[in-house]
Amino acid sequence: MRLVGEDVSKILDMIAAQMKVIEVARLKKSCRCCEKMVQVPAPSRPIPGSMAGAGLLAYILVSKFDDHLPLYRLNEILARMGADIPDSTLVFAGRTEATGRGVQFAIQSYLRDPRTRGFNGKRDLKGAAIIVQGSGNVGYHAAKFLAKEDDARVMIVAERDGYVTNADGVVIEALKQHQIKTGSILGFEGATSFPGDMTGIEQPCDVLIPAAMENAIHAGNAGSIKANLIVEAANGPVTFEADKALRTRGITILPDLYVNAGGVVVSYFEWVKNLTHIPFGLMERRRRERRNQMIAAALERMTGKEFPADIRDEFLEGAAEIDLVRSGLEDVMRSTWARIADLIEQQPKLGDYRTAAYVAVKPWADHGSRVSTTVVNGLVFCSGRAWPEPDGFVARETRRE
Repeated sequence: MRLVGEDVSKILDMIAAQMKVIEVARLKKSCRCCEKMVQVPAPSRPIPGSMAGAGLLAYILVSKFDDHLPLYRLNEILARMGADIPDSTLVFAGRTEATGRGVQFAIQSYLRDPRTRGFNGKRDLKGAAIIVQGSGNVGYHAAKFLAKEDDARVMIVAERDGYVTNADGVVIEALKQHQIKTGSILGFEGATSFPGDMTGIEQPCDVLIPAAMENAIHAGNAGSIKANLIVEAANGPVTFEADKALRTRGITILPDLYVNAGGVVVSYFEWVKNLTHIPFGLMERRRRERRNQMIAAALERMTGKEFPADIRDEFLEGAAEIDLVRSGLEDVMRSTWARIADLIEQQPKLGDYRTAAYVAVKPWADHGSRVSTTVVNGLVFCSGRAWPEPDGFVARETRRE
């Protein structure tokens, strides 16, 4: 594929069809068609979600483009189409872990808020009993971060063919390597396996994270759920009937509309970077390093003691791109939670966090769908989740600002 004198419209149409990202209008036979796909990012422009994984995109890049296409142009095309960039080709720090990381930040935001009930009177994840349904990308990263960074105890990991359990906590990374090697979580030496048993999510726990499939918790099993807090990492894991039954029993549910937004938020960060061609932190990282060195030297001079060796390197090093991405994601998740909690406090009639989340992110109708895009902190994100509207709640069209 060449930029000048070649018809690239067919190739671009092929990319759009295979990735199932968005419909691409018919492009004129012109080398300018690549340029037309690149637009300046704006908070009011919805971000198309991607149905393609890194494997498919890597195949497209290797088999459909030749060496004459500059890497930056591939970057632009994929960014404009809202595609996930394969880690092996165009790396964006933090994108793979984003949704699971957002789940962690959502739980932390809930527990940090003194207006919430926490679970069992606790506001600390240390030692908390956690069940995760799904060991794919979202479930794996959420479980890994909660266990490694928050000292939580992931006692059960459930999958479509059964579940594994360890009362002292499953070693998530070792379990993942076993799954990659064997194709299943069953048979993992560090836990007891229960093949064909779908009751893993019904065991007693502090936090239940359904991160696998839609309608995992329904009217048939809602009465058996023994969690104090349900965190919807998957899309629509709790049915409408189950939602009502669980809340009647006093079980708190953090809605998917908020919890699993991390992937879309970081996709926005990636989109902006890919269009500007400027890595996050490029303009300030070295200045920050020099400033931290001056602070450390000043502290040593004032106290007459050396800076603690165990934290010196981390303190002196300027923030890498992944640090800034994680910081940005945490800020979005925390501030969005604050908005949801404020609405519940100001309008008790909203009744639950799901309804408050719909109001907080300003759902607006698009082509007849009730919830097609959401606005979080001035940024517009896509959402494909529809939910029966509670009594007295009317979705209003919100102007893009």
